[in-house]
Amino acid sequence: MENQYQKLNKKLDTLTKSNPKQHNMQKKNQFQPKVINLSDKHFTREQINILSLGPKHAIEKEPKKYINELIVDTEVAIRQLDPKL
Repeated sequence: MENQYQKLNKKLDTLTKSNPKQHNMQKKNQFQPKVINLSDKHFTREQINILSLGPKHAIEKEPKKYINELIVDTEVAIRQLDPKL
């Protein structure tokens, strides 16, 4: 396994050394922000980073609201397991 990581690290090193111009050009590219705050609330940098990941990373409900459902679902799943387990 260690040998495989060494090979991958060598490949990564050769790729970064072989084309430094392209690597520098990627740093210069700046894009428009994905999140624009139109409210009066101020967000931290961490919150903005999470919001910019998109709707797949959004929390739908507060954990307090669905904790009871989670407990019941877990108990039902445990009861359906084989008793020998």
